[in-house]
Amino acid sequence: MEEAAGAFNPFENSEFEGSDYRSQLDAAIDTLPQEQIRIIQMLRKGFSIDSKDPDAVTIAKTLKRSEKTIRLHRDRALKALRALLLGESDA
Repeated sequence: MEEAAGAFNPFENSEFEGSDYRSQLDAAIDTLPQEQIRIIQMLRKGFSIDSKDPDAVTIAKTLKRSEKTIRLHRDRALKALRALLLGESDA
């Protein structure tokens, strides 16, 4: 996943392999707005946000949004996940 939200990547956490952390992450993702959930799910599955290849399946094409809009939603989602998972209050 590309760097965003202060380089926070909830999927590269050293605790990611633990079922407790994965459960907390899944619960945190479920609290996001629907479009952010879809973007995070697609990123988890390895989809890229955009591509120069016209035949590539990307998040921007699939959701019919601009690359900039997808990145904005991704950044907001990662900020919210960081706050939820690290107990920060400014989500």
